[in-house]
Amino acid sequence: MGKRILPIILLIILLITAMMVACDDSLGLVRAIMVAESGGDYDNIQAAIDGAENGNTILIEAGTYTENVYINKRLTLKADADVIVDGTVQITVQDVKIEGLTVKPKATHRITGISPTLPIAFFVGASANVSFDNVIVDGGDPDNVGNKKGIKAMPGAIFTVKNSTFENLQTGIFVNGIEESKRTTMVANDNTFTNNWAGIGGTESSDVTITNNIFESIALGGEGIGLGEGVVIYDAEGTVIDASALEEANTFNYTEGNKVKDYRTIDNMK
Repeated sequence: MGKRILPIILLIILLITAMMVACDDSLGLVRAIMVAESGGDYDNIQAAIDGAENGNTILIEAGTYTENVYINKRLTLKADADVIVDGTVQITVQDVKIEGLTVKPKATHRITGISPTLPIAFFVGASANVSFDNVIVDGGDPDNVGNKKGIKAMPGAIFTVKNSTFENLQTGIFVNGIEESKRTTMVANDNTFTNNWAGIGGTESSDVTITNNIFESIALGGEGIGLGEGVVIYDAEGTVIDASALEEANTFNYTEGNKVKDYRTIDNMK
């Protein structure tokens, strides 16, 4: 009798284990993938992304990672405070979260349609939906902001940025849109912009919410917020507001340079 019961018990244990694994998968409790210069699952970020599945979390331990990163899966990247990516992070899919990453943009990427000589920290593709939290973009030399971009979003992208820092850049966040495309959507709140020619710049066909940000200084007589043709501004409750309301909704700690520069024509300021 005992010999017959043992296989049944083993089968029950296997079934319970399989159910626990399936439950963990459905709850997003699968073990995170670790990136570390030594001792992790991978020693570089791109290899971890290539080995990941949709829904995985990638934890990045302290270190400097000199690489261009291409995110084409629904992932969460969480970085230690001392993680630096020396390169460009490109995102092309929805449901991506990036937390705690510091990026120093380099002009070495291979993004289709974008000059490789343009230094970009984060490139948000047209089909992407991304959440940035507590990221830092450092353009380096404060006396040479050049044409460096912190976040460059393509027409149709949807993204939020909060608790983040952008410094020593031509443009901290560049919200790109075109009239013929799906509108680009950006929410930026509780960020700090220091020594950028433009903190936030917008072009055509974009919907933006910009609140509680701090603009510390502006390089080369630029602007804290630039509003391009076709931009529509919303407050935190989703109500359309005028450009002048942005000066009350944000803090501008400088006296020279524009706080909010509105390039829109009257017909496109609805």
